Amino acid sequence: MATARGFELINNGAFVVSIHAIYTDSAGDQQNTPISGNFPLGTTETATLEKCAITPNDWVQLGIWVQAGDDRTGSPNFRYDPNGPIQAYSISGTTLDSTVTYIGSR
Repeated sequence: MATARGFELINNGAFVVSIHAIYTDSAGDQQNTPISGNFPLGTTETATLEKCAITPNDWVQLGIWVQAGDDRTGSPNFRYDPNGPIQAYSISGTTLDSTVTYIGSR
């Protein structure tokens, strides 16, 4: 079972992004919580999940907010582990035609 304590995103896209965590809270509601600030093309950000109301072993997925474009998600889903690895991704393309690539754990 793959785990994550946070996400890294390399922004190779022609737009501004922020990192979100998509998970189900204890009430059973899906949450899409920002865990980073906005950052531009050519930068990399890392954000951990302790800002969320998420508990160990809950499923979590990377969400990417794209300014003036279509938001994206990363695959696969992970189990939250506060001692687990950071899962890394990159995003490239344009606001309406972007691609998310899973790089691996760090």
